[in-house]
Amino acid sequence: MKNRVIMIGLDGLSWHILNKLVDRNIMPNLGRIIDHGAKGIIRSTIPPTTAPAWTSITSGVNPGKHGVFSFQRLNSNYDTKLANSLTIMHPRLHEILMLSGYKSVVINLPLSYPFIKSKKTTIVTDWLAPSLKIHPTNIKNLVSSYHLSPPWNVDKTKFLSDLEGRIDAITNLFEYGGWDLFFVLFSEPDWMMHLAYDAIMHDRKNATRIYRAFNLLDKFIGYIAKNLERNDLLITLSDHGFAEFNKVVYVNTILSYAGLVNKRISIKQETILKKKYKKTYWILKCMNTCIHGNASLWKILRKPLWKILDSIDVSNLLSYDLRSSKTFLLTQIDSGVYINSNRIFKSGLVEAEMEQKIQNKVIKILKGLRDPKTKDPPFSYIGRREDTYWGPYVRRAPHVLFIPNIEAGYGHSSLPSPKILDEVKKSSCHSMYGILIAYEKAIQREIDLGILNTYDITPTVLHYLGLSVPFDTDGKILFNMFTKDSEVRLRPAKMKNYIERWKIARYITKKTYKN
Repeated sequence: MKNRVIMIGLDGLSWHILNKLVDRNIMPNLGRIIDHGAKGIIRSTIPPTTAPAWTSITSGVNPGKHGVFSFQRLNSNYDTKLANSLTIMHPRLHEILMLSGYKSVVINLPLSYPFIKSKKTTIVTDWLAPSLKIHPTNIKNLVSSYHLSPPWNVDKTKFLSDLEGRIDAITNLFEYGGWDLFFVLFSEPDWMMHLAYDAIMHDRKNATRIYRAFNLLDKFIGYIAKNLERNDLLITLSDHGFAEFNKVVYVNTILSYAGLVNKRISIKQETILKKKYKKTYWILKCMNTCIHGNASLWKILRKPLWKILDSIDVSNLLSYDLRSSKTFLLTQIDSGVYINSNRIFKSGLVEAEMEQKIQNKVIKILKGLRDPKTKDPPFSYIGRREDTYWGPYVRRAPHVLFIPNIEAGYGHSSLPSPKILDEVKKSSCHSMYGILIAYEKAIQREIDLGILNTYDITPTVLHYLGLSVPFDTDGKILFNMFTKDSEVRLRPAKMKNYIERWKIARYITKKTYKN
């Protein structure tokens, strides 16, 4: 019997949250799996956000090799485009299996659209795709209850019924069989952490609906565990964690005081800003209308709204003028400072030979920052992109990367503020460490794998399936989670170059998508 792998992603789930949910008997099935399997901590990517982290998990390489650093891509005109599968420059698990003649089911994998059409791959696209796409179309009857529920719907009653419908559809695909890899990502934990982190941490009354959602996920995991076949490996994992902060560092304010970021001052610029805000307000208002229970309207407007948001010039939405600044932090979700270099931007101010000097200056400024009250550094990591990533696509990344010192209660912002550092109401944000739980008969029970990298997952899954590991992988096979006498642990690893064949399939997809 062939080995199979089931991967269940719980986006944004931390161990300290999961332990509370298990202790409160909200996720008892996952608790039992933890007791009978191997567990570890997944160190996320920098930044610890969904798009780069899940791409590293499913490709086995760091962002410098796969080219995804955020949900968006910054272009030479300072505008942004939403990232999609064509942003990714390295094959992912389901594509490697396709090239090897193996079959996959992939549900809600970030940046799954446009996809390579293959008889070997069943795909239900992620919630960020322009519209829900299902391949092949003849399985639509199996997933008729799969309805997209935007993250803003978490606190609405329909959220739970939509989640139940999606679980029913996912279960149908699981039972349909014929796959070697079954991958499903539940985005809901991340959305719930953003909404109700404090309520979960302190077991407040307003966490009731959130608990019901986690219990639904746990029942699904319990069902999968109960129906595993002899050679099935079940991996439950997350891409990052969550933590609380009550202090914010205003990065662009720091840089503006150093003369590296310019504020908007001209009437013309302010006029553009107001117009853009009006447009954005209208878009958000439409979205707000759609997500208040009007599923039909959401279905109609989702695609045009996505296109409008995709075309917005972010530089005109900010209170800082990117074009006249030497450096800038683009948006809230970014964890890196760009240098306005003429090698990257058409109207860049900084000459190529001055990049390193300004890069070093930014690093020195950020490393020298201290909280005047506690003397704590507000950043736990600050580094050059060349020291943070490696690979052919490092130049897509911001020039200076940082991670807020979330353990000490610090977050960061790109918004304008008269203060460099300010205390704010407690809020939650992504942290660097997620979860890994592996369960199979050959797994060593109750073994702690310690801290692992996102890119350790793909080589482990491929080796378990009997396939070669990508020759350029940055990860390692997690041999030590299997028993010493198991076939998986004793079998030597094989390496292979999948990229050239994958590029051909990607080229055809790109050509079709553009047309």
